[in-house]
Amino acid sequence: MHSFEVEGVEKKNGDYLLEIDILPNRAHDCLSHYGLARECAALFVLEMASLPALGNEPKDGQDKEVLSVKILNTDLCRRYSAYVIEGVKITESRDLVKGRLESVGQKPINNVVDVTNYIVWELGQPLHAFDFEKIKGSEMTVRLSKAGEKVETLDGEIRELDDRTLIIEDSERLIDLAGIKGGANTQIDKDTKTIVLQAAIFDAAHIRRSSQYLGLRTDAAMRYMHGFDPNLPVKALRRGVELLMETNPDAKIVQKIDIYSDPAKPKRVSLSYGYINGLLGVNIPEDEVRVILKRLGCTVSALRESDKKAGGFAGELSVEVPDYRLDLNIREDLVEEIGRIYGYENINGDPPRGILITPYRNDRVLWRRMARGILRDAGFSEVYNYSLISRDEISGFGFEIRELANPVSDEFRFLRPSLIPGILKNMARNSRYGETAQIFETGKVFCGNEEKENIIIALNDFESIGFYRLKGYLDDVLKKFGITDFYFDPAFSSEDEKRHGFLLHPGRRANIFIDSKFAGFMGEVSPALCSEYSLKNRVFCAEIDFGEIADEAEDEHIYQKPSKYPDVVRDVAILAPRDVRVVDVMNLINSSGGELLRDVDLFDMYEGENLPDGMKNLAFHLIFQSEDRTLTSEEVDSIMNGINENINEKGWEVR
Repeated sequence: MHSFEVEGVEKKNGDYLLEIDILPNRAHDCLSHYGLARECAALFVLEMASLPALGNEPKDGQDKEVLSVKILNTDLCRRYSAYVIEGVKITESRDLVKGRLESVGQKPINNVVDVTNYIVWELGQPLHAFDFEKIKGSEMTVRLSKAGEKVETLDGEIRELDDRTLIIEDSERLIDLAGIKGGANTQIDKDTKTIVLQAAIFDAAHIRRSSQYLGLRTDAAMRYMHGFDPNLPVKALRRGVELLMETNPDAKIVQKIDIYSDPAKPKRVSLSYGYINGLLGVNIPEDEVRVILKRLGCTVSALRESDKKAGGFAGELSVEVPDYRLDLNIREDLVEEIGRIYGYENINGDPPRGILITPYRNDRVLWRRMARGILRDAGFSEVYNYSLISRDEISGFGFEIRELANPVSDEFRFLRPSLIPGILKNMARNSRYGETAQIFETGKVFCGNEEKENIIIALNDFESIGFYRLKGYLDDVLKKFGITDFYFDPAFSSEDEKRHGFLLHPGRRANIFIDSKFAGFMGEVSPALCSEYSLKNRVFCAEIDFGEIADEAEDEHIYQKPSKYPDVVRDVAILAPRDVRVVDVMNLINSSGGELLRDVDLFDMYEGENLPDGMKNLAFHLIFQSEDRTLTSEEVDSIMNGINENINEKGWEVR
């Protein structure tokens, strides 16, 4: 059907029953037999039969007011129509009506209730019938409920309402949940003689909210949720009375009620042939466009002068959209309908054309992917944590912490200023299943008004050597990023102490500098903090501003051909004061070793027994190599003597 799918076909009582999937945006006009017939007429160029006119309506001046109706919330009840009909006899419906209702799974009840159900299936407009004699005070008021009010509905349930449900009341009690379900106290029974047949337009969003609140999803509520043609209530009433009079020829309409606070104005949309064909990509003749629009129920005319002044152009069409098509509001809606009726299968596929532009390279994404790969290859596992943390997790941070205005819970109240709280929770969780772990995370942190991306690397170990293992991983990561200008400084300023010093062990920590700029910190997590997370092993971590890494990273590396001559390795052990930085010792060795000293590696550090107070022992591998010859022992001994002399001049001892 160019838009609706037929889910199934069933032969029943000599006819065929079609199960059709109606799209949500067309429920307002196609969720009925008449609406589907109108759709078929448009699709297959058929004449649409009109509904029979009602012949015995009361003429002007014959109405008498027997029922007073008030609408207190006109924004929620746009139109309220009703007929008061007397001389009604409750009987069975005609076989034709009963048969059609049964064919769609609707159980016939009596001639009045069957008419309301029949009209819903035929036209899509819910009707409701009240027993007029049961309406106290002969008055009805449509209003919002008050909290705690109760109403008994037709299913026998007593429902307690909030203060936002649309109801209908008489002079004494509630008699209807407007648009959802009728009240038991005014229902039709075998003694009913006079009825109020109601058709209304209730606000779709309000009915949806009330239906959800009450947990009551009726067929009427579902239909009201999609909206209606504002002129449908009167048409539905006329058709309903016609069907009712087939079993009650002596019944009379004694009062017609139609309260329409804000009548709908015709919708007009300006449309040009050029825009239609340009958007669809096919040249549909002008005459065919007009015919299609008329098949859709639209009135087509040349653009009026008032529309031209409002921004239209000469040669454009003025299309008046029928009231029952609530989904047609802008010219793109009309173009889509024209294409649908014309047939998308008649539009040739045209591959897109354009200039291919190389997308902007986002280096940050590439570097992040590279960092993850390096760490995974080194045996680290990646973790993901929430950016929101609790108050307990931020205690001690020496800068402004950002608090959410509407937190989900106390557990997720603050934006994290560091990745460490999350990583410690991961370590604590892992410790239940194993003794060691190596993990990392990249993520956003929020320091005051600043937002940045950090990367954290963490591992646990029984010994302090974990500090140097971590430093080795950092060296490897930074060098693979092409960063050579970096160093570690154990000296912490008062600002450092305030910012992150409390997180780390005072004797095993260092700030990380890249290109002489502070980039992060590393060290052993303080024992007090580990205790808070019930961690038994030592935890070592390094948190670095990933932006600093990305800014200094180089993806082009200069290849250096390895020497074809063998290297010579010598070890040296140095006794130095504890406050001497390892980097200072290494700098001294490098400057003393000259060009033939290729590398200096710290392989052991000892503090404790058998050493003088305040002293530590550092052991290094020194690697010597030449590009043009094999080094002799005498050459290496000479260089080592120079290194030892410079070490002794510093007051340190070569052991």
